[in-house]
Amino acid sequence: MKIYQSLNFKPQTAGPRVLAMGFFDGVHKGHQQLLRQISHLSREQNLLPAVLTFSQAPAEVFRRPHYLGLIQTMEERFQSLAEYGAEEIFALPLTPELAQMAPWAFLEKYVLDQLQAQALVVGEDYSFGRGGQGKVACLQEFCQVHALSLTVVKDYIWQGQVVSSSLIRQCLQAGQVREALDLMGRPFCHHDQVVEGRKLGRRLGFPTLNVKPAAGQVSLAPGVYLTRVYWQGQGFDAVTNVGRRPTIEDEGPLLSESFLLGEDYPQYGDTVRVDYLDFLRPERKFPSLQALQVQVQQDIQEARQAHAALRSKI
Repeated sequence: MKIYQSLNFKPQTAGPRVLAMGFFDGVHKGHQQLLRQISHLSREQNLLPAVLTFSQAPAEVFRRPHYLGLIQTMEERFQSLAEYGAEEIFALPLTPELAQMAPWAFLEKYVLDQLQAQALVVGEDYSFGRGGQGKVACLQEFCQVHALSLTVVKDYIWQGQVVSSSLIRQCLQAGQVREALDLMGRPFCHHDQVVEGRKLGRRLGFPTLNVKPAAGQVSLAPGVYLTRVYWQGQGFDAVTNVGRRPTIEDEGPLLSESFLLGEDYPQYGDTVRVDYLDFLRPERKFPSLQALQVQVQQDIQEARQAHAALRSKI
């Protein structure tokens, strides 16, 4: 996979290309339909399968109301795009100048001149150019004028709803990680280095590994989750609290604290990935540390049973 993050890039490989266009946060099942299409067209027409996207979320840059944050970090998004067949990713920095480009000028500069695209693949709601003025109808006209093929992929419907990044963010903020998994085909995750905490869990008999959610990432609903922690190529059953530890303190950053249902533990500075599989209970304040300790024991027992039930379905 080759990644370009510049407004004036020069691809290492000459075109022609089939190009999927969009932001692709979460690379959910709707996005996956687009990516399967560019893989199919690349084989059928001997084209390079590529993605044209942005390095920053338009909703964040333009401070749109009700924006909840990113589902994935940029690196995770790129990795997911590659896993579904993208061999090149062109992630344009969303500068004020780029944001003000007219739709037709945007297509001429990047789709034709820079990328030599011969085929385009977009979703039904794709928009581009200044203020999102460019819609699918504009893209159809452009492709007719320049003899490009255009595939418009229909929305992916799940339980009567259009699958979208916005819907997934709403699920995550409500703690509905199992629903988010259904929408993406994989779990939502936190992926970062283990950081040192206050060691309260260790004093209570439940040592935890602590991970700070990435800056700008959508916040999970505070609570206790069934999780699986990946470290050094292995996966470990776990139970994870996401929150601010209201029994001890009500302030501070949101923290992900995982108790592994085994004996192996990463060290500070090790990189881990915490996959969220299901929601067990909301975070709440307990009257004492002893009451918290009893509840944690119950959480661990429930998590063991839930992990065993998941394995029995495989």
